[in-house]
Amino acid sequence: MRHTYFFEEAVWTADGEFTDALGRLFPLSGEARFTHGAVWSNDSVMRVAADPPWEIHNAYQVIPFEPSRLSTVWSSTQSSAGRFLGTLTVVDDVILSHGHTADSRHVTVEVLRRVSDDQYENRGAYFVDGALVSSWSVTLRRTPLYR
Repeated sequence: MRHTYFFEEAVWTADGEFTDALGRLFPLSGEARFTHGAVWSNDSVMRVAADPPWEIHNAYQVIPFEPSRLSTVWSSTQSSAGRFLGTLTVVDDVILSHGHTADSRHVTVEVLRRVSDDQYENRGAYFVDGALVSSWSVTLRRTPLYR
């Protein structure tokens, strides 16, 4: 299956819901900007409309997928938890992402399901010391990076 998320330069906008550890729901918005070079970059922000509102920034570096390989590695720096290391794996219509800090205290898991070339559904969760801290459910829509 052909994927566009990660694999093509673009800006993706996100809209959906953020759930905190107490089960409270908050509107979520954001965007992810993908550029390709020797390493693929993804600069993203998640905005949570809580009271007060807050943002999570991530700067990802992804090693491009090798031909005929379905998995690769990434690293990121997150504004609130620091440096993460992880993997991306393509399984049919989904991209699986798993990441953790060096001490494995902080863990993220995400599933990105392709709806079309220009739309993905994203579901994810964030854990600290094995306890669920937050989760999210968003729709991602693509805008070409260069028009």
